[in-house]
Amino acid sequence: MKTPRTAIARPEPSFSRPPAPRTTALSRIAPLLLLPFLASCGPYTTSKTTAVASEGVALSQGAIAVVGSQAISPDTLLGAWIQRNQGTVAPADKAAVLDDLIRRELLHAEARRTAFDERPDILAAWRDFVINRFAEERERTGGALPPPTEAEIEDHYERHLSHYSSPERIRAALILIRQSPLADEERKEALVARLAALRDQAVQQADSAPDFGELARAHSEHRATRHLGGDVGWMTHDTAAGAWPDEVVTALFALRRQGEISPAIRTSEGLFLLKLIARQPSEPLPLADVRERISQQLSRTRALEAEAAFYEGLKRAHPVRIDTNLLAELCQAPPRVAIRPPHLPLR
Repeated sequence: MKTPRTAIARPEPSFSRPPAPRTTALSRIAPLLLLPFLASCGPYTTSKTTAVASEGVALSQGAIAVVGSQAISPDTLLGAWIQRNQGTVAPADKAAVLDDLIRRELLHAEARRTAFDERPDILAAWRDFVINRFAEERERTGGALPPPTEAEIEDHYERHLSHYSSPERIRAALILIRQSPLADEERKEALVARLAALRDQAVQQADSAPDFGELARAHSEHRATRHLGGDVGWMTHDTAAGAWPDEVVTALFALRRQGEISPAIRTSEGLFLLKLIARQPSEPLPLADVRERISQQLSRTRALEAEAAFYEGLKRAHPVRIDTNLLAELCQAPPRVAIRPPHLPLR
């Protein structure tokens, strides 16, 4: 005869309620916002990668889904759905967006389980991300520096007047007699004598015809200016340095009197004869013309000073020590050059 089994009363499982999450305005109204578009989702069919609770089972913490211990809130789903629909004509399926979020959480959970996030290269990449993001946030939210005052702009203008002046300009004419690099000494001396004769003629007849311009038209071998009487137009020192040999530029700006003619100048291009037509001295630019430039320059300087002060403060908060001996050894050591494997023989 079988002994009847005694019914054993099983205790009801007790679950400790997790701490109430911090609520925001969006999280309080998120369920209401979800109602209209969840109604348009139709029957929700999960993919093979999606693990969900039984239909109708409420999840803790007001989550719309939970992957392991990670909850996906309505706020997260709303944000992902809005981002997915930016610039699209047909709105994305809300259930599909949730499925993508679950996939990402599954990958993250598996990465942590396998210690993928503890790999040195991942930690280094994360460190770089934090550094760059912190620098960007600080630059954006650090607060704008006050603009320079009018008094500061005027003071800078007066103390650096040479930087805010128009450059000295001269207008000159030239005669060029080209000389072959293979010419012998006799040929060179003949060219020097020829140019000296032209100079004497230009000086003696400075106030009468033929003038320097007519001599240039008749004798100069510089095609660009010959038909203009040798006139090279207005030039600053920088523009002249970019167009003529150094010997010509030096002699050109050494001319002081209007109408003054230089001696013969020997260069690799040939022999030059110069005449000063006019000179325009350097003049300060009006403050109104350079005020904005000065303001920008002062602002940049102020920003650099603030940046330097910020890093000095960081060094006080986080002391920095450098092994100067080791640094000196590394600086003196020859650079390491990667040795490439030999090329495969050509067939």
